[in-house]
Amino acid sequence: MRKTIITLLFFVCISAPGQVSARKHALIIGISNYSPGTGWSNLNAHNDVEAVKEALMIQKFEGSDIVVLEDATATRNGIIAALTKLRNFLSPGDIVYFHFSGHGQQIWDANGDEIDGYDESIVPYDALSYYNSLGYKGENHITDEELGGYFREIRKKLGKEGQLIILLDSCHSGTGLRGFGTARGTTNLMAPDDWIKSHQKLEGLKDTAMSEQDEKEILAPFVAFFAADAGELNYEIKNGEKQMGPLTAAFVKSFSKVTLGSSYSGLFDNIRNEMAVTSTRQHPRAEGFLNRLVLAGTVVAIKPYYSVNESKGKLVLNGGWLLGLNQGSKVGFFPAETRDYLNNKPTATGVINISEPGKSIVLADKPFSALKGSWVYMLEQSPGELYVNIRLDIRDTALHRKVTDEIKKRNIFGFDEEPDCYIYQDILGDSIFVGDRQNSAIYRFPAKMQGVEYKIIYLLESLAQGTYIRKLDFSDDSDFRFNIEIVLVDTTFDGKVAKSLQPLRKDSFGKFVLTEGTPFIIKVNNQGKKAGFFNIIDIDPLNKVNVIAPYFDSKEIAEDFYLNPEQEFILPRGNHYFKVNPPYGMETLKLFVTDQKIDMRQVFKSFRGKREIESPIERLISNIFHPEDTATRGNNTIPSDSLGVFTLNMEILPKKVMNKP
Repeated sequence: MRKTIITLLFFVCISAPGQVSARKHALIIGISNYSPGTGWSNLNAHNDVEAVKEALMIQKFEGSDIVVLEDATATRNGIIAALTKLRNFLSPGDIVYFHFSGHGQQIWDANGDEIDGYDESIVPYDALSYYNSLGYKGENHITDEELGGYFREIRKKLGKEGQLIILLDSCHSGTGLRGFGTARGTTNLMAPDDWIKSHQKLEGLKDTAMSEQDEKEILAPFVAFFAADAGELNYEIKNGEKQMGPLTAAFVKSFSKVTLGSSYSGLFDNIRNEMAVTSTRQHPRAEGFLNRLVLAGTVVAIKPYYSVNESKGKLVLNGGWLLGLNQGSKVGFFPAETRDYLNNKPTATGVINISEPGKSIVLADKPFSALKGSWVYMLEQSPGELYVNIRLDIRDTALHRKVTDEIKKRNIFGFDEEPDCYIYQDILGDSIFVGDRQNSAIYRFPAKMQGVEYKIIYLLESLAQGTYIRKLDFSDDSDFRFNIEIVLVDTTFDGKVAKSLQPLRKDSFGKFVLTEGTPFIIKVNNQGKKAGFFNIIDIDPLNKVNVIAPYFDSKEIAEDFYLNPEQEFILPRGNHYFKVNPPYGMETLKLFVTDQKIDMRQVFKSFRGKREIESPIERLISNIFHPEDTATRGNNTIPSDSLGVFTLNMEILPKKVMNKP
């Protein structure tokens, strides 16, 4: 859909930030249940709608200015009517947010203006999934050209001081890879068979030229976010207990944390980091005027505290998981106007029992009558439980029973038709494959291998731990300001660093990319005013976890990994270097900083010695990963001011093959 929507204009007069008085409008479309007989699978777009609406209202989008179309109201005619009404209601300088969560599909380009012969389209409630030469030919689809035309009219009405934000949590093409999650889109093309045979799909949209008409118009700047690249399916993820679109989940979390002066480029960096955790094989895209200020500089600062109200006998806070108030987090109630809560004793405490996007229910040790008017701060944050849903498709009855029995022995696993991991046996019965919702085969085991059920369980535990660490994030209330970066190097024949070249830069899509065989070092520096101990954990594209600082099989001690302000630390030590190796995909470095000694090797059983666990984060992860170890028992929360977590995501690619002359 990018060609017409996004390339309508890459021209706009340089304008000042939007006026504070700008009115904010939103049109949110979410289709979970398509019309019977259309051939489309059901989705969980209603969860997207709820989260997006809450995130927008945090930024002072008024409820009366947010229009929602769901299921039967989101027909082709309904969507077009809503876009037309929205356009007529706008004033110059306003801000518009357009959101679509649903299916997408490529459709044949009847007028021949697309390079690859296909338009991209969003799929309304009443659009069929298949082409019929005697019946449906795509009449109810809304193509990129049509949608782009409505967006052009909206941008004309907004003028140069306005903004249009577009988010499409759908997909429009896909490879033939087998996936196990709920996909938003299809590999099937809406086109006649002879058309498909005569038009080879291109990977991506190539025509980004502006039309002469565009250059003569003054349109509002826009930004657009897409869930997946060409050739990729967009799989729903599990966010807590709810299925939702990965781009929506990443957007609402990132959008809820924007600050005055944030740009759309910075917002997209955070979106991409979130999706690198939840959707490691998808590549979100952003286009438009990314250097512009979010909401034209009218971002509303989030208060550092929450308020409490009573509803149906329950205590309700005006913040939820969008702002880090996860289930299990500990909060404190303080008298109003208490700003230095760390040095004051709360009048009461409570634990978050239920967390929704924009609100949460708390179980407190005092009634509402004693807490009314309190300022509520998060004292300890819960990162959530380690839990993996599994689906088994093993035809060997005896092996199926063995694997099932082993899974049931571990409380971190459960069974679900929307799994995180899928275990299946090939058609010949020779092999057992373990895959995730986006890839059919991460690992393969011979079905007749002795003890294969234990191998599978060990792998599942390893995958679960890697996924958990990759997702691990905390609201940063600490004063730690550390930075981690990759530095490319030249090397000598004897394996030493000859010289440092430059820090790894982002590519044209805003990603860090490393190619197999590339030598590099890791540099950590303390840019703040607070000293701290640190560890670095590497999670490879298959979610295998390695502690690299302190190095897992070295004699290094926790005290070695400490930085004062303005100091830096280079890894590996001793003038050596790392080299990029497979597997390919998204790799994550997690930098943990605390004011107490920390050694994650013991948590991941890669440290030969034993020592008393001192760091809260180390104790928390030990509790979650090794509940059988009573020596590490404790609360699964961490003081919100005691930890800094910094993440670096990079894509690992195969070595480039040079063509011989």
